[in-house]
Amino acid sequence: MITSLQRLGYLPSQPKEIVGTFYNRSNTDEDNSPETMRKMLLGIEEATRDMGLLDKDVTARIEVLKARIVQSEISVEIKKLEENTLKVQEKNNEEGH
Repeated sequence: MITSLQRLGYLPSQPKEIVGTFYNRSNTDEDNSPETMRKMLLGIEEATRDMGLLDKDVTARIEVLKARIVQSEISVEIKKLEENTLKVQEKNNEEGH
């Protein structure tokens, strides 16, 4: 029965295929900057302190996040250094040829 419906054009003979690339654009790079994250964390720290919820566990978690923010800053600096090095290398290669 299915093949008959496919021959008559009521059902597709092969499944539809969707090809594409999906991007999550909910967060911009500006929202993920270390400075923005640091400000957000400071706001959370102040709010938990004001509500009396700033205990050892929360303080420890905040300190871990602060360390991760520093690590992300280091990663950004490394990427910038790598990009600059590649640009200089490409420029030198062009001048050399």
